[in-house]
Amino acid sequence: MLERIINSMNNILKINHLTKIFTDTNRGVNDINMSVKSGSFHAFIGENGAGKTTTIKTIMELLVNMKEKF
Repeated sequence: MLERIINSMNNILKINHLTKIFTDTNRGVNDINMSVKSGSFHAFIGENGAGKTTTIKTIMELLVNMKEKF
């Protein structure tokens, strides 16, 4: 239990069930779960239209909105 708490404290980003749907195109991302630990390196790899840019832009929008609230 303690190890799980310590590991979760090392996350600099944790996303649970991220979904974004564009109504005009019926495309988006659905139920993305991920975590990024401090000091780690991640890359988004996938085909065109897989949702890489949508995922990153959505995360950035959430971070900006959180900053405005605090």
